[in-house]
Amino acid sequence: MAWNVKYYLPFKSKRGNISYQLEILENASVTPVEIVGQPDVFILKYSDYKNTIISSFAELNLIAKTDRQFEELFTNDPFKYKVQLKKNSTVVWAGWLDTEQYSASFNKMPPYTLRFTAND
Repeated sequence: MAWNVKYYLPFKSKRGNISYQLEILENASVTPVEIVGQPDVFILKYSDYKNTIISSFAELNLIAKTDRQFEELFTNDPFKYKVQLKKNSTVVWAGWLDTEQYSASFNKMPPYTLRFTAND
């Protein structure tokens, strides 16, 4: 099998109107599905700079159009889903989806926002 795009979300930067695409990939045969996100769909953060190795993580703010739309992303396999951020079709950040953290609001009807994290 090869890594294939499961979900993708094209968006523009707030400053500069630069084209980006967020992708969630799975090592399986899947049909890509376009999804939607909050205005701050991808937020990149860095670990403490006192470390000798500087790692980063991303917050993904996706909108579930249906109840439990992204439920399959919750799994005990930490390497089941890759996350890529592309700028003008070039990968500028890549990491692994944190598959053990999934939260949804039970008191809201879709559409609602879900926050995921991914680590490089």
